[in-house]
Amino acid sequence: MVHQIPAPEIAMDYKDTLDELFENDFYVNANIFSVEIFQKIKKRVEEVLEWKFAPMLCHYNLNPGNTVVDKENNIWLIDWETANGNIVPQLELAEVCMWKDRKEGVAAFVSGYGLSQEEFDAVMRDVQTIMLMKWLGAIKSFCPENLNWKDDGKTTRMVEKVLAVSDFDADVLFAQNLL
Repeated sequence: MVHQIPAPEIAMDYKDTLDELFENDFYVNANIFSVEIFQKIKKRVEEVLEWKFAPMLCHYNLNPGNTVVDKENNIWLIDWETANGNIVPQLELAEVCMWKDRKEGVAAFVSGYGLSQEEFDAVMRDVQTIMLMKWLGAIKSFCPENLNWKDDGKTTRMVEKVLAVSDFDADVLFAQNLL
């Protein structure tokens, strides 16, 4: 299985990733989040800096468009350009849980991964933290150059998803697609 291949040479540097995400107080300066909300988000996302793990190969863009199922029902992953060494199964579960309206896909992925419901639940806080971090990255990358993000429907929907979180310290932030 791919997630069992050690990948320390391409390990994601979470410190660099967070430095880039939080550079120049982007989310506050673009009026996306208030200072208070931003500080709560930042505190939660900074939990990744405390994680101790052996980086394993992860696709890092796992979505239905990057999967192919052949005639024998074998699943093939394509588009590996963003692959990195990361925390497993948390990273891959976060990506699958972010799929729009794909609860059955999450169940199939968890089963195929060989995870029990208890194992899935045990990594949920980390999965949710990664989801938050990925939503922040998507918001920043899709935010128009003029920072008038409210005119962009895709960015607005992502911001609304993050703002719908009532407690950034809860284990589950986004209930979408959870088993």
